[in-house]
Amino acid sequence: MAFLFPKYFPFCIYEGEGDIGDGTGYPVGMTLEDAMTLYWKAKSFRIVETWNTTQPDTGTYVTGSTNTILTPDGNLNTMSDVSCWPNIESNGRSGTFSITIPSASGDPGPFFFQDYIHLWLFGNVGVVHRGGLYYPQILYFREGGYYQYLEWANFFAPKSSFIPATITINNHQYSFHIYDNASSPNYNNTSVAITIESERTAS
Repeated sequence: MAFLFPKYFPFCIYEGEGDIGDGTGYPVGMTLEDAMTLYWKAKSFRIVETWNTTQPDTGTYVTGSTNTILTPDGNLNTMSDVSCWPNIESNGRSGTFSITIPSASGDPGPFFFQDYIHLWLFGNVGVVHRGGLYYPQILYFREGGYYQYLEWANFFAPKSSFIPATITINNHQYSFHIYDNASSPNYNNTSVAITIESERTAS
């Protein structure tokens, strides 16, 4: 889909050295059109998670799923609304998860909970241009995990275990990793998918 308005970012694109790629806040390089779509047109995002994990040292088992829509803070409904808004932050609750802790003294569960999930885009250095690709800042992370078991982020330094994630823009799927804050659980059928749910108007 061609852009008729606007044809540029309202901030400078960073051309210098710096960390990009897996384990950073700039995980994927994409076409200019897709980066522009992410900034100007993406009004809300659908987050789909599937979890099925086991902690090998404790036998802790977590299962659950999320299928929710995150809408950026600030009522950014039109392209004009984001023209001076470099930080696009979307925050919400995950789906319902259960956790069982067989090694725990007392009641091993299962316990049921929801966490906070966050999708923060662009920020102070919104886009890095390198090798003909455009790397938008994409910070996707979780806080408030049960016993910190499910705390993770795509911008952690790479660890031995990770969750596969994708973000799809204009039918182009970009893959990256999300790293956990636990001690290398075993992931089985665990993934995160981010898609654009609705678009802003051009006015």
